[in-house]
Amino acid sequence: MASAALIPLFGATSAHAVDTSCPSNGYITNWDVCTKLSNGTLYLHETSKGTYVDVEYGKASGSSVSCKLGYLRSGTNHWSPTVTCSTSYQQNYQWSPSATCNPDVGLLYSGGTTFQTPPTKNC
Repeated sequence: MASAALIPLFGATSAHAVDTSCPSNGYITNWDVCTKLSNGTLYLHETSKGTYVDVEYGKASGSSVSCKLGYLRSGTNHWSPTVTCSTSYQQNYQWSPSATCNPDVGLLYSGGTTFQTPPTKNC
């Protein structure tokens, strides 16, 4: 469910080498948060006013799965198209929403379950 105000910076996801470092509290910085999952790491990176949001999932083990990346802002989920998440590659998706001081939460939907990061600490 994409909003007309949300425009992906790149029309599709891209793959990157997996970086699995994630502090136990999930806060890399106020605008960079993560959650360590049993088979990988979910990240949300954004600017301080939330005008750029990048959600990434690095799958470190297990077979390939269908997944969607997204973020939660002000009670609304914003999702990427469904992609294949596979071992040793990091899928990511970017949005350029309007500025806000509301916290955002990174989301991963796979296998009927939604996983999330801690909220960012905007503004």
